[in-house]
Amino acid sequence: MKHPRFVAIALSAVLLAGASSSVYAVGYSAGAIDQPKITMNQAREIGLDRVPDGTVLAERLEHRDGRPVWFLDIAGYNRRSRQEVLVDADTGRVLGSHARALEGPPRAAVMG
Repeated sequence: MKHPRFVAIALSAVLLAGASSSVYAVGYSAGAIDQPKITMNQAREIGLDRVPDGTVLAERLEHRDGRPVWFLDIAGYNRRSRQEVLVDADTGRVLGSHARALEGPPRAAVMG
């Protein structure tokens, strides 16, 4: 082979590119905490199964009771309610959810 150094550099670049793809959009890297088995996008899908036609307002990876958990804050379809959903980041199991009212103007009373 005429250019073994070029091959070594190209191989290093490919390996480095693969390693950098394991950094999550929320800022977690391999050295910071163990990478969850469930990705942020998978956790979103799981959360939106709980709140059909909802909109994810916030998401973050937390540690609760010694395990990684995705915290999702999801607005309901009518934007009047909010559901907080906890998804186990290793199994994808929903650990809990809590409904809350969103802040906003009071609804008009319907007179009939």
